[in-house]
Amino acid sequence: MTTIITKLCKKCSADKKDTEFYKRSNGSLQDCCKKCFLKRCSKYQKDNKDGVNKRARNRYRKNPEKYKSQSSEWYKSHPDIRKVVNSTYREKNLDKTKQWIKDWEKRNPEKVIAKGQNYRARKAAVGGKISGNEWKELKEKYKNTCLCCKRTNVKLELDHIIPISKNGRNVIENAQPLCRSCNAKKNAKMIDYRK
Repeated sequence: MTTIITKLCKKCSADKKDTEFYKRSNGSLQDCCKKCFLKRCSKYQKDNKDGVNKRARNRYRKNPEKYKSQSSEWYKSHPDIRKVVNSTYREKNLDKTKQWIKDWEKRNPEKVIAKGQNYRARKAAVGGKISGNEWKELKEKYKNTCLCCKRTNVKLELDHIIPISKNGRNVIENAQPLCRSCNAKKNAKMIDYRK
C-alpha cells in the first residue's frame, strides 16, 4: 500500500499531492504548487517583459547554436503543436504572412518555378522533382539563354522536352530553358533544343 504525501500550498492554501510541486535543486519541494508557480512566473514575465526579453537575447547571442539545435529538436518532436502554432500565427497575421510570401517569391523566382512544375508533375502522377537550385544551375549552364531563339535578355521558363502531358518525367534531365514565346510555340511537341 502506497502512502500519499500531501503538502500545503502557501499561495492558494490548498492541500495537494507532492507530485503537484516542483522540486528544488536540493531535492526539497517548492512552497507553492506548480499551478501557482506558473501563474507567478507568467505574471513576472508580463510585468518585466523588456528585461526578460533582453536576458533571453543575451543568452541566445552567447550560444546561438545551442538554442537553434534545441528549437530544431523541439520542432521535430512536436509536429502537431507546430502545425497549430503556425496556422494560428498565419490566421492572426494574415497581411504580414501574405507580404512575407510575396517577398520570398520575389527573392526566389527559381524555387517558385520549380515548385509549380513539381505540383504539375504530382498532379499528373508522372514522378520526379526539380529543385530551385537545379533549375538555376541549368540556366547558368546555358548562360541564361533561350535555347530556341538564342535571346539572353528574356525571362526563362522551365520547359519539359517530353511534356508532362505526354508522361514526361519532371526531372532536370528532361528540362530546358526557353523564353515564354518559344515555350508557347513549342506547346506539347517533343523538341529537344539542347543539341
